[in-house]
Amino acid sequence: MVKEKYLVVLGGYPRGGEKAWNSMYKYVKDHLKADLAICTEKKWLNNQSFIKKADYDWTFEEAADWHEYCSKNYDKQWEQAFELGKDTGLLESGFIHFAIKDIILENHIEEVEKYDYIIYSRFDQMYISYHLHGYDQNILIPEGEDYFGIGDRHILIPSALAKDYFGILKFFLKNYIEFKHINYLNCETVNKLHLESFVRKERLFRTKRIQFTVAEKNDQTNFVKA
Repeated sequence: MVKEKYLVVLGGYPRGGEKAWNSMYKYVKDHLKADLAICTEKKWLNNQSFIKKADYDWTFEEAADWHEYCSKNYDKQWEQAFELGKDTGLLESGFIHFAIKDIILENHIEEVEKYDYIIYSRFDQMYISYHLHGYDQNILIPEGEDYFGIGDRHILIPSALAKDYFGILKFFLKNYIEFKHINYLNCETVNKLHLESFVRKERLFRTKRIQFTVAEKNDQTNFVKA
């Protein structure tokens, strides 16, 4: 029997610290015998363990202005689109997360599609149990943190759906006018709308949460720490 091949992709700001990353190696990467890709700005690299652990270095030069990335690659409509999510996190940081996925789509999708399943997650997840294997081409997302939509911090997807999944920025900019009626438009509600646009509901499974979000004292964030 041929074993499935997994790729873990960590995207965004590398907060969380070595304890969190070591938990990911144990409960996800090593457990699934997965390869690892990191996608973040080079300015955040400071001899972290994931640099040596990574099979793919998708880091990029500092995006001095993420607005510039969107303006360069998309027309001015992107500003109108994300203004719909002002003060909900969509404008403040959501478009950055969407842009990182767009970078993966535009530059690394061929590498992604070599695998059977992709786990896309954030750096700041602390794991306390072993990750589920993929099965029957279904999508797996941990329960909770939905905020009126579907949580967007962690997902397992079959690689056949990778192009669709990493195309969330294109999806949002194409369809944002239809979302004006939504009272609370944030990353999670857009994530829900996006997933429902390319996958049947019966293929989307919510799993028991095996991780939680952490940050070290000096980690930077766009939101207030509790």
